[in-house]
Amino acid sequence: MSIVVQILRIPGLLVGIITMLGLIMLKKPLNKIFYGTIKTILGFLILTLGVEIIINSLEIFESLFMEAFQVKGIYFDDNIVAGKMMAEKGDLIGVIMLLGFLTHLLIARFTRIKWIYLTGHKIWHLSAILVLVFLSVDVPEFKLIIFSAVILGVFMSIQPFILQPWIRKVTGNDNFGMGHTIGLLVIMSSVIAKITGKSPGKIKRDDDYNQTELIEHLSISLSFIIFLMFLLPALFIDKPVLIEITSSQYPLVDIFRQSLQVTAGIIIVLKGVEMFLTELIPAFEGIANRIVPDAKPALDVPVFFSYSPLGVNIGLISSFLGWTSATYLAKLFALPVIPIPSMMGIMFGGTIVGVFGFAAGGKRGAIISGFVCGAVWPLFISVLYPLINLSNYKITGSGILTPDLYLIIIIVKFIEKAFLGY
Repeated sequence: MSIVVQILRIPGLLVGIITMLGLIMLKKPLNKIFYGTIKTILGFLILTLGVEIIINSLEIFESLFMEAFQVKGIYFDDNIVAGKMMAEKGDLIGVIMLLGFLTHLLIARFTRIKWIYLTGHKIWHLSAILVLVFLSVDVPEFKLIIFSAVILGVFMSIQPFILQPWIRKVTGNDNFGMGHTIGLLVIMSSVIAKITGKSPGKIKRDDDYNQTELIEHLSISLSFIIFLMFLLPALFIDKPVLIEITSSQYPLVDIFRQSLQVTAGIIIVLKGVEMFLTELIPAFEGIANRIVPDAKPALDVPVFFSYSPLGVNIGLISSFLGWTSATYLAKLFALPVIPIPSMMGIMFGGTIVGVFGFAAGGKRGAIISGFVCGAVWPLFISVLYPLINLSNYKITGSGILTPDLYLIIIIVKFIEKAFLGY
C-alpha cells in the first residue's frame, strides 16, 4: 500500500488524476485532457514550491525568536509527527488512506454530502494521527484499520459540509469548499469577528479582482510586514550570535533577503492556485455528472487568499501577536508545554483567520478574531498535547499543530471508552 501513500503525497497528483477523469467524462479531445491534466499538476507543484520556499526562510525566524527571547518549548508541526509515523507504520497508513477515501466517495455518492476532499497531504496527516492514537490504546490491527477508515471517510465528508456556510460568505458561491484541518479556526474566527466587528468587509469576488493587482498589493504589504517580524527578534541578539544563526557576515541584509523570499513564496503559491483552479473547477463537472452527482472539490487554504488581501495582512500580524502572547503566558505561568510560535501555522492558519474574520466583521473583526485565535490556538494544542505520549514513537520536541486533528484524537478516545473497553 506504500504506492497509495506516495500517490496521495505527491503534490497535485491526486488533483491531476481527478481533473483527468473529469475531462475524460466530459468527452474532451485527447489534447485537451493531456493539457488540462498537466496544467493542474504543474499548478499544484508550483504551489508546493512556493510553500517550500516559505518553509526554508521561516526556519531562520524560529531560530531568531528562540534565541532573542530565550524560549524553549514544543514546536508544533503536523508534517514532523506524520513523517515519524510513516517510518514506523507506513503500510498501515497507506491502507487507511485508501479505504478511508473509498468510504468518503461512497458517502458522497449516496448522501447529500457532496464534497470531495482533495488535499492529499491532510489525508496523510489524518491517517497518520488515526494510526498513532489507536496504537496508543492497543487496538488490534484489524479493528484499527476498520475504525480508522470509517472515521477518516466520515471526517473528510462532514468537515467541508459543515464549513461551507462560512466558505460561501468569502467566495460568494459553492464552486469549491475547504479541505483542511483548521476548520475550528475558520468557525471561531468567523463567529468572533461577527460579534466584535462593525460590518462585513468587502470581499473580492471571482469576477471583480485582478490577479496582477492582487499580487502587487500583497508583494508590497507582505514584504514590509514580514521584514518587521524578522527584524524584531534580531534586535535583541548580539551580532556574533546573529552571524552564526544567519550564516552571514551581514545578518541584517540576510534577514531582509529571507523576508523577501517568504513574500516571493506566497506569490508563487497564488500563481499556482490560479493555474490549477482554472482547469480543476470545469473538469469537476465531469465527476459530478457521472460518478458523484453535484460533487464539489474541497481544497487547500491558499485558494482563499485572493478573496481578501487585506484580511491576509491583518491575520498575519494579529495572529502572530496572539501566538507570541500565548507563548509568554505559557512561560509566565510555567505551563507543562510552551508553544514556540509556528510560523507555518501563522503563515497559513493565521492568514486564513484574517480572511474569514474580515469577511464576517471587517477590519476590526479581523484584528480581534486574528489575535484571539492566534492566542487560543497554541494554548488549546498545548493543553491537549499530553493526550498522546509521542515519545513512545520517538517524537520529541514536536507536537500536532492543527486543531481539528485533536478532535480526531478526542473522538478515538471516546470510542475507546464507550465501545472498545480497552
